[in-house]
Amino acid sequence: STGLNEYLLPETLWGAAVAAVGVRPLSAAVQLHLIHPPTMVEDPALAAHIAGRRPLLERLLPPGEGDDPATFLDSLPKDYWSPETTEGREGFVHPYELKGGVGEATITFIIRSFKDADLKDYEERLEALTKKAVGIWQGSSYRFEVKEQYRNMKHILKDHPQVTAYAEEAIRRAGLEVKKGSIRGGTDGSKLTYMGLPCPNIFAGEHAFHSKMEWVSVQDMQKAVDTLVWLARVWEEKV
Repeated sequence: STGLNEYLLPETLWGAAVAAVGVRPLSAAVQLHLIHPPTMVEDPALAAHIAGRRPLLERLLPPGEGDDPATFLDSLPKDYWSPETTEGREGFVHPYELKGGVGEATITFIIRSFKDADLKDYEERLEALTKKAVGIWQGSSYRFEVKEQYRNMKHILKDHPQVTAYAEEAIRRAGLEVKKGSIRGGTDGSKLTYMGLPCPNIFAGEHAFHSKMEWVSVQDMQKAVDTLVWLARVWEEKV
């Protein structure tokens, strides 16, 4: 049968492996190199051992020598399609969470667009990149799941124009100027709207949403409260 030494990590790669593992010397099990797939090893026990250690070694090898979730993430476009490279009404795809261990990894994305048709296109493009990355490594597999989160509330609000009109009137009565805008992202107002309660967003005074510098002032929050009080009065008058 094939000997173990043929599958040991070459000396030239020990430095990176030691730094990643944090111990020395590395055990023979950790040293197993993946030049050949386990199916080419005649000894069944050794083949199973190599297959079991495959994810670990792929994480220890330098870039280009092994697989890593970063390989897939690196295949995403660098100059478009991400939140930081798009603006206004441009759609985007955002990988915001990465979890995993030596055997598997999960990458969670949010897909956003003002056009529903774009969402399906983005999903298909993202899965195509996933297939391409997984196809490089023998024995790898993936599961691609899509869960609906938000839809453009405009599709519902256009049939209930008074809801937005009353909110604008309340803002003016609170002494503020109405400024309309589009939210580049999801909103709970969308979920409520599609559940049967038309709910355009107004404001609560916050700035720099979802960043480390997010903040809100007491004065702005007070104006938000004033607006809500006026909104209740407007509805009482109109209905």
